[in-house]
Amino acid sequence: MKNILPDTSRNHMDINSELLWNTIQTLDNEEKAQVWQYIKTIQAQKLPAIVEKNTPLPAFKARMIHTLEQMKAIAEAQPMDFEWNYEKLQKYFPTEPRIKVELIDGQLCIYPNELASEPEIVGNIGFLMLQASENNRKGDLLFAPMDLVLDDRNIFQPTICFLSPSQRNKIEGNTIYGVPEVVVEIVSSTEAVQEREMKRDIYESFGVREYWEVRPDKKRIEVEVLQEGEFIPSCKARRKGKVYSTVLKTFSLSVEDIFDRD
Repeated sequence: MKNILPDTSRNHMDINSELLWNTIQTLDNEEKAQVWQYIKTIQAQKLPAIVEKNTPLPAFKARMIHTLEQMKAIAEAQPMDFEWNYEKLQKYFPTEPRIKVELIDGQLCIYPNELASEPEIVGNIGFLMLQASENNRKGDLLFAPMDLVLDDRNIFQPTICFLSPSQRNKIEGNTIYGVPEVVVEIVSSTEAVQEREMKRDIYESFGVREYWEVRPDKKRIEVEVLQEGEFIPSCKARRKGKVYSTVLKTFSLSVEDIFDRD
C-alpha cells in the first residue's frame, strides 16, 4: 500500500506521529486492527501517543475467533418473541471484530465486518482524522470496535465517530451513549442495501451532523451533512477526487490515496 499522506502533510506531523505511522506500516493486518484499538484507548485516556525509535512492537495476545455461523446460532437459539437490547447483546454475543452485531430499528442484524478485510483503509482514514482532530485541539475520535447506543432499538457498530468536547460525557469505555457529530461507516459489500439505508435514515433522524459512507468494493466515498433535519449531499468521489468534512474543518481525503489501485 502506498503512503497515503499528501506531499505537504509532513509539515504538519511531529516526529512521534511519523514514527507511529511508520511502525504501523510494518504490521500485518491482524496486528494493525489491534493497534488501532490501542490508539483508541490512548485517545480515550487523553494520553500522548509517543513512539520512540527502535521501540519493540507490543506483544499481541492470541484470542478465540468466532465464525459468522456461531454468532447466528446464538440468535437462533433464542425464543421467537425474544426482545434484544444492549444489555442482552453484551450478555449473549462474544466480542468479534470480524462480525457486526447490530440492532436496526429493533431488528437483529449479523453480518461480516468490512473492517476485517480492509484494516489499511480504516487506518488511513483514521490516522488523517486523528491529525485533524488534534490540530483543532477539540473533540474525540473513537475507532472500531465500538458500540453506538442511540436508543434501545438502535445499537450500531460504526467504523469511526467524532464527538465534540461537550459530548465527552456520552463516552463510557468502548461505548457511545448518544449522538456523535460525525459518523464514518465502512460499508461491507455483504451488508443488505435495505439495512444500510435504514441505518442512514436513523442517523438522520437522530441528528448526526455529518455522515460518511465508504465503499471499498466501489472505491467510493460519499459525505452528507444535516440541514433542517435532512441529510443533504455535500461531496462524493469515486476512484479519484477529494472529499472533505464540514465539521472537522481541516480534514479532507484524496480518494486515490485511500484506495490502493496498484
